This record gives sequence, structure tokens and C-alpha cells, in this order.
Amino acid sequence: MRRAPVVPSALSSALLAVALVGCGGAPPSVEQEELEQRVLEHVESETGVLPDEATCPAQLRGEVGNQTECLIAIEDVVDVSVEVEVVEVTGDSPDDVELGFEVADLEDLPPTE
Repeated sequence: MRRAPVVPSALSSALLAVALVGCGGAPPSVEQEELEQRVLEHVESETGVLPDEATCPAQLRGEVGNQTECLIAIEDVVDVSVEVEVVEVTGDSPDDVELGFEVADLEDLPPTE
């Protein structure tokens, strides 16, 4: 009976690492600018008021449960917190990252006209 040749452990570890990297890449991330745009759109759809700006600290990695806090400014009300959470990832594109939003102090926002 023939035995398969023994591959040195360092080489086999390197081959395994290359194989694992090839099997799947990093999850998609929603870049900071796109995240800020999504926050603006969400707040507008919920309140009818488009915030003057949204500020998020960085991109958000598309892994379920990842969270970040963004701030919005509307008229004289500034620094209203918007919690953003990744709720589902269905593919490899940032468009495949579904986000959930919770706007703090929603009652403090100016009334819609």
C-alpha cells in the first residue's frame, strides 16, 4: 500500500490559509458617505423632514448586529442621535446590507409642514 507523501506542516498551513481566503472574502461595508445618505433618507421617510446633514463616524461593516451611532441636524435641533444596525446581509455588495434605524428624540424634531 502506498502512502501519500507527508507535506511539511508549515507548507500545509500556508496552503490551508490560501484555500480559506479563496473561499470567501470580507463582508461588504457601507461606506461613511453612503451610510450618511441612508440615514438622511430614512429620517425623511419617517418624519417627512429632510435633515440638513447626517454625520456618521466611519463606514459600517456588513455583519449582522454591527452598530454605529450617527448624528443628524434639522434646523435648530442639532445632534439628534440615530442608531444604525445591520439587520441582514444578502450578498457581497453594500446594497445587500439591510440597515435598521432608531431615531432618538424623534418628538424633538421640527413638525412637518
